[in-house]
Amino acid sequence: ELIRAGAFTDVLLDALTRLPSDALPEDYRDAILAANLAVRGGADQTAIEAIFTARAFDDTGFPPDFEGFLEDGVPESRFLPDSPPDPNNLNVDFFGFAEFPGSTQVTFQTTGTGDVDLFVAALDPNVVETVFSDNFGSNETIVLNSSTALSVDDDDNWFIAVFDFPDGSGSSYELTATTVLPPSTLSLGGPPTAGSLDDLADVDFYTIETTVPNQVVQVSVAGQGNLDPIVVVLDPRTAEVQEGDDDSGTGTDAFIQGVLLPDPQTWAIAVLALAGDVDDSTAVGSYEITVSNCDNTQGGNFDGDALFDLCDGDTDDDGFGNPVDPNPFDPNLCADLDEDGCDDCTSGSFDPFGDGQDVDADGLCDLGDVDDDNDGCLDTVDPLPLFGSQDSDFDFLGDDCDNCTDVGNADQADFDAGNDDDGSLPGIQHYGDACDTDLDDDGVVGPSDFFGRFRPCLGADLATQPACVEADLDGDGVVAPSDFFSRLRPTFGTAPGPGFTE
Repeated sequence: ELIRAGAFTDVLLDALTRLPSDALPEDYRDAILAANLAVRGGADQTAIEAIFTARAFDDTGFPPDFEGFLEDGVPESRFLPDSPPDPNNLNVDFFGFAEFPGSTQVTFQTTGTGDVDLFVAALDPNVVETVFSDNFGSNETIVLNSSTALSVDDDDNWFIAVFDFPDGSGSSYELTATTVLPPSTLSLGGPPTAGSLDDLADVDFYTIETTVPNQVVQVSVAGQGNLDPIVVVLDPRTAEVQEGDDDSGTGTDAFIQGVLLPDPQTWAIAVLALAGDVDDSTAVGSYEITVSNCDNTQGGNFDGDALFDLCDGDTDDDGFGNPVDPNPFDPNLCADLDEDGCDDCTSGSFDPFGDGQDVDADGLCDLGDVDDDNDGCLDTVDPLPLFGSQDSDFDFLGDDCDNCTDVGNADQADFDAGNDDDGSLPGIQHYGDACDTDLDDDGVVGPSDFFGRFRPCLGADLATQPACVEADLDGDGVVAPSDFFSRLRPTFGTAPGPGFTE
């Protein structure tokens, strides 16, 4: 619960772009940690690392001088103090970089003052090739492509080290990683493209090109058989998610009714399935993906956002897509996920804890809360359902509905059930068996209770004489002298109860 659901989705999708094709368990750990650095600035990083350690991921995978992950095309500036003459003890900064899968070239470059050397290696421990650039000064360049010894085909995740050369002065440098993205694999308005997810961890990436600003496209992924696909549109350079969907299409198919792509550039589409955690058969299989233009100039625009209704999968902008929204044109109606009788968008946005008056602040709105004041008395019998009452006998029932307020009786057993009134008091009197020895209901315990109701039941078979059940005052299943001596005689001359009045 360290990360809110929406933020975790962004971290997860970013992490997926950092995984190698043959990912090991520690790769998933490193990808999540790197994504949390990139997406959330490392918030809760130590706590997340502790969670991995508790699950037998004993090493974070990063050296002590790790400076974080580079973003494509975004320079990082640092200063390195002068290194000592000992070549085994140089001052160094470490970085990571995750290229978009399938990129054809990656360039690492430093500029600045002083003298630094640049080193690049694959994070995959099975790739032994490395590259070192040690020109005089701080202008170093390493280019990886399909024909270099350390090839872009070897891995998608890179380890970068910047060393200061020991020359009597430190170095200021700027490090940049830049990729050449793969060519477009999908065409807007083209026929469906077939693909498949072959194992539980499989993620398929596609690219498309947009040529005008603010282009709006629709994306459909139709799974075959049991496959339950998820589709995500993202910026391949920053891994920033533009839009995603799971089940807005037919059945469990994914469908993005419209996603606005602000800049003319290469965009990425990821197809994956997460339902394998529940049912493996829904995470593998074939599918067809279709990308088409959406005319974002026609019809109304109910929520006034950047998407017209024909291209807007959430026309009332309440956070619930049209296929699951009971009223796509009412921001106050979306769902009742907490099943408290109040729509979770009553306030105009999704907030299950703010969906109506909640007097007792228990997360359930009063409309759907059977005990609005949380005093143990159901609203149907509580004379003051919005005001909690004292619980004098600590049996978790407020005094205003407890039929024995001085004797704990959570079961509220009451043989005569509301027939305790002798007519002298207004309302219906409720006295539970635990505090009611007034067997003839005349308002006072006395000889008439003994002679008229108790003595005729001595030794009675309660199974065949149910009227004698109330004479079993100690509840041991037998009407015996012990009931008289322990319960009836000590209360002679007193009124039953106290209980509550309806």
